[in-house]
Amino acid sequence: MSGILRRSITLSPKSTFFFIVGVCAEWESKRDLLGDKALAKVLRQSCSIPEEHICHIKDGQATKSNIQNGLKRLLNQTCVGDTLEIYFGGHGVPQGVGTVDGKLWKYVEIIQQVEKQFGGDRAVFLFDTCHAGWLGM
Repeated sequence: MSGILRRSITLSPKSTFFFIVGVCAEWESKRDLLGDKALAKVLRQSCSIPEEHICHIKDGQATKSNIQNGLKRLLNQTCVGDTLEIYFGGHGVPQGVGTVDGKLWKYVEIIQQVEKQFGGDRAVFLFDTCHAGWLGM
């Protein structure tokens, strides 16, 4: 197939942003291998994602206000061509996900915030919770 230009679909670390939330202290022993802590570690050590492109909010820091403000700060750094990946590990209900202060971060609020503040082109949502399938409804 000579003459056909092949482009990599691999995302560039310089244009990729990660928002990671872990509200699952009761699963502490597994998080270093499978959860939010493992993801943050791999991104920093193996994927060359710039530190300022990763926001990791976990456990006692994961209040609804801190989560929304952290996402806002990260989204304000984005521009055309960027990719956003949001990972949430914790508890969920059909309306949204739970925060450490017992408040509900509703799926509709998450989507609205991303639509309003994200300057990039692609957003990927990875939710490791019960009822995560409701995110797209």
